[in-house]
Amino acid sequence: MQTFNPQAPAWDDIPALCLSGKMELENETTLRVDTTAGPLRISMLEQGARLRFGDCEFGDYGILLEEPEAAALELDLGDGSGPLTVSGGGYCLKLNPEPLSFEFSKEGQPVTRSPSDGHFVRQFRVPPVARV
Repeated sequence: MQTFNPQAPAWDDIPALCLSGKMELENETTLRVDTTAGPLRISMLEQGARLRFGDCEFGDYGILLEEPEAAALELDLGDGSGPLTVSGGGYCLKLNPEPLSFEFSKEGQPVTRSPSDGHFVRQFRVPPVARV
């Protein structure tokens, strides 16, 4: 893991995450995707998407009274070299593998996406998803 200097970030030294291998449904509501920094678990909820990076290493903080109900997922893996699409509950999350970036929509309308302000040195000025 890199040391992050918020006053003068060295964006060129921060590697962007990439999808790195296995993708599998852990159950009908959770997709596990391997990234270069560990597992990413994706669920679709009534209020949006939940992305959990890594394995839980902490206790229950008591913030949630109960786990939110997740929708059944539908996957479109494409040809394996392009975007992965995860849909459920009226939401759609499109993941681009390298670097890991995303587009999130609800019922076909864009909600949010990775910043797209390109740079002459690389596709993204800052890593869309990174671990520092």
